[in-house]
Amino acid sequence: MEAHLHKCPALESKSAQEPYYKLDYNVVQRKMQVEKTYSEKHIQSMYQVQDDGELFVALREKTKKKERTDYHTRLSTFDPHRLLEVSHKVTELYQQSPLVISDCIIREYGVDYHVPLEEGSGPTKVKHAIQHASLLHLLNSLDVLKKENLFLEYGSGKGHLSQLIQNWIQSAHILIDRAGGLQHKAVGSGVEGEKLLFKRLSIDIKDLYLDGLEALADHSGDNVAFSKHLCGPATDLTLKCIHQSKKMPSCIVIALCCHQKMAWEEYIGMF
Repeated sequence: MEAHLHKCPALESKSAQEPYYKLDYNVVQRKMQVEKTYSEKHIQSMYQVQDDGELFVALREKTKKKERTDYHTRLSTFDPHRLLEVSHKVTELYQQSPLVISDCIIREYGVDYHVPLEEGSGPTKVKHAIQHASLLHLLNSLDVLKKENLFLEYGSGKGHLSQLIQNWIQSAHILIDRAGGLQHKAVGSGVEGEKLLFKRLSIDIKDLYLDGLEALADHSGDNVAFSKHLCGPATDLTLKCIHQSKKMPSCIVIALCCHQKMAWEEYIGMF
């Protein structure tokens, strides 16, 4: 138990005392003052019970015990015509935008990107190999895979992608992940002489203050932000984190994951 307490992500981060830690720094609104998801009136209409009904009393007490600060509404409850209006408006705005988004589809991995894959590997390993090769291809096509760059991997997990890049070009990396334990990690933290190889930060992206990160401030060259996948609101939190920094990256490459699973206060496009 004592060993687990040193790495449990559910506990307050050890990084709370670090200069790069600021609680909820990248959350658009720290706490939104909204009505409870289930008001007493809502519960009554849902279950059709009287004020003195046992079920209503039980649900009312349960609601009092669990205060909610987020507000979720099912898409099915919206007027379909209103949803179509919003959809058409988004399409219209996109068509008016000068932004051009081009497709770049990569289905194969190759030795050019130094992605190891043993013969007879299962579908999971093949999937990860293709994902790694795709991201490396994009980074290489953007001409940022350079030894002098500092690479920041958000939601790094085990750190396999950073390890592949470092093995290839001997670059410096900062790995950002809220899970602090090093068990099953591909890389930990390390230096070679006076050169930084890997620095692992055990911190939630919502609390990351980049301008307080000494390794980034001391780096004279460009920095590159990337991620294999950022679940739920982590992509928006990362973009907010980067936007609020004085040292903007020369390149951002992020593979999104379950982006729909986020709360309104975490959505970077709300304003």
